[in-house]
Amino acid sequence: MKSKGNVFINAEDLYQGKTAKIVYNGSLAKTGSDALYIHLGFGMMWDNLTEIKMTKTNEGFVAEVPIAKADSINFCFRDSNNNWDNNSCKNYSYAVSKPKMIKATAETIITPVTNKVEAKMSEIAKIIENATPAVPNELSLVPSKNITEAYIQRKKNKLMFYRLFNFIPRELTGNGKKNKTSGGLFSGLFGNTRIK
Repeated sequence: MKSKGNVFINAEDLYQGKTAKIVYNGSLAKTGSDALYIHLGFGMMWDNLTEIKMTKTNEGFVAEVPIAKADSINFCFRDSNNNWDNNSCKNYSYAVSKPKMIKATAETIITPVTNKVEAKMSEIAKIIENATPAVPNELSLVPSKNITEAYIQRKKNKLMFYRLFNFIPRELTGNGKKNKTSGGLFSGLFGNTRIK
């Protein structure tokens, strides 16, 4: 932190859009005043003029000030009795820099995205691992006896229903491949007429 007398500021971090931390231990702080205010503005014309109540700490009276778009920050101090410390009419002034520009490269753009994607994939893999029950050894890729029997029974049931709904009605009506001339199993009852 840079200092001018009993005023300290984080001058190395004075960039537009950042925050300036200002600590005051000057004459107004030593008079035992109950409240101190920082009176500040930006640029030569003191744009965005404002006053902020400072907080008393072990370091002294502290204020954190958001830095506007300007080339400098200017301030002075006053107490609740309207006594001023304006650095002998010169005020306190510090240069403000424009934000540092980071040159975009493939690494600065792709690496953070890749890291986020890999972290998300790892997170999803853990969720799937925790959600999937472990397969016991007896249910490996070799089908067990119970699974095979159930499969065979399903096939038998399908065949039975196929015969019931396709083959038997054709035989009864005489439309099957066999008995086409005789008219089917019950041709004697209905004559040679075929039911269509």
